[in-house]
Amino acid sequence: LPKFESMPKKARQKRKAKKAKATEEEKLLDDNPVGLKEEGIKAFKVGNVKKANAFFTKAIETIMSQKAEKRDTSLHLALLSNRSACFIEQHKFKNAADDADTCISIDTKWPKGYVRRGIAY
Repeated sequence: LPKFESMPKKARQKRKAKKAKATEEEKLLDDNPVGLKEEGIKAFKVGNVKKANAFFTKAIETIMSQKAEKRDTSLHLALLSNRSACFIEQHKFKNAADDADTCISIDTKWPKGYVRRGIAY
């Protein structure tokens, strides 16, 4: 009997290439906190707060793995503030307050830290 193929060869190749491209893009994002932040913002804007939170968390982890003198403080603050906003949307106010407090401890002049903290309490 001839072998039954559920999908034409070209379609299988196209699907495989698309999957490989997606995996490649994910690998590029893994070490790029700016790209992760942008993806998080996109997800937040369309209402996918859980996904946005995951992107912001991954970006924060990436920044925290860098040596202290090489960290981009303003990016770190923005990511913590954005993740705090995600926690607020998810009604996880303790987590939101923790991120806001971290922002304030890093830079007492960062206004969003105080705004997020006020909303969380």
